[in-house]
Amino acid sequence: MKMRTGFVVTAAIFCILSGCRDRTENSLNACGIARTSISGADVELRLNEKPESPGFGALELVGLGHSTLTALNKRGLSRSDWQKIFPVQTGTAVSKDTSVKAAMLGNYVIEPDLIRFTPRFPFVPGLQYVAGFDSRKLKEHLGLDIEPVDLDFSFQGFGANNMPATFVEKIYPSAARLPENLLKMYVYFSGPIGFGNVHDHIRLLNANDEAVPLPFVEVEQGLWGPHRKRLTLFLHPGRIKRNVGPNLAMGPVLQAGENYQLVVDRALRDDAGAPLAADFTKRFIVLPADRQEIAYQDWRVERPLAGTRDPLLVYFGEPLDHALLERCILVCAQSGTPVSGEISIADAEQRMLFKPQQAWVPGEYVIRVKASLEDLAGNRIGRLFDVATNTGRQTKTTPPEVRIEFHIPARPTS
Repeated sequence: MKMRTGFVVTAAIFCILSGCRDRTENSLNACGIARTSISGADVELRLNEKPESPGFGALELVGLGHSTLTALNKRGLSRSDWQKIFPVQTGTAVSKDTSVKAAMLGNYVIEPDLIRFTPRFPFVPGLQYVAGFDSRKLKEHLGLDIEPVDLDFSFQGFGANNMPATFVEKIYPSAARLPENLLKMYVYFSGPIGFGNVHDHIRLLNANDEAVPLPFVEVEQGLWGPHRKRLTLFLHPGRIKRNVGPNLAMGPVLQAGENYQLVVDRALRDDAGAPLAADFTKRFIVLPADRQEIAYQDWRVERPLAGTRDPLLVYFGEPLDHALLERCILVCAQSGTPVSGEISIADAEQRMLFKPQQAWVPGEYVIRVKASLEDLAGNRIGRLFDVATNTGRQTKTTPPEVRIEFHIPARPTS
């Protein structure tokens, strides 16, 4: 491994220090870890090899500390920023020259105690990969006093015998407290799922581990997003809406104050016919029903400074629909020209970060919000999903979009 300025620790070195008997490339998978120290704290790069873990098959950067992870979350880094701090590439050595070797595409997620990289496509069995961590790039974004450290981790893709191709990455809403009239849930998989009745492998259980009867609208092949990697589960609307047949006959799917768990069992097959890596369970408690329109007038906007690429922050005051957020909000100049950049969603879908590709220019801006945006109960701007039958039909007309204007002033000259 070519040494660079600062300290470099490789997985092979850690194998020697930890007493691994074999120093061949294959032993790197057995160790599955590279470690260094920053300001007295252990920082690790590792491959998650635990089939029961939601992050199975992903790369994890551990040990940066809660304050650093919180600061990173607030910065709203772009994909290109992450690829400089935590690059993942093919081969045996990290290259900082992207014209020579491009970083792998994938999703970077900040968890409470780690940063996780999940590749867009599973690692190829037997192919050599390398991941890196560059504390200098972290320092550039956060301005922290961090010693210069490079941490490299070389590993091979798993074979079919020890890593099923597909696993559940995440279930949205991500919050652990959801409204009684929850309308939708989204299940994200690491790879495409095969054809078949997906509902045979998904259960909603109550606090007694009993299956809730007929909780979802069951479409035989499932309601899938692009590439069959995102499954949409609609809770039965007839049981959500008050005073209609299914609601009167069976009651609501969820009861306020009760605990539930959504279980995706590993018998579900991917498009190669292999079972999932492990069961996946999302546990949550139910809050009273939400029957309020989205109050966009109450959203809090934190504007960035001119001349920076700091993110625009928008606080919604409530969780909103994860999938709709990414396509129902657009940041534009006052002229109507969209600002190029990346949107990320944080804080259990209660906050949006928009990071521009170019530095902010002083001037007037507008956040355009489509009226089709929904909260967790399907309520929209100017429209409720569930209106009690004794109040009559909704007659209010809602424009196709609303606008939230903000101003970025010029920075004072010294």
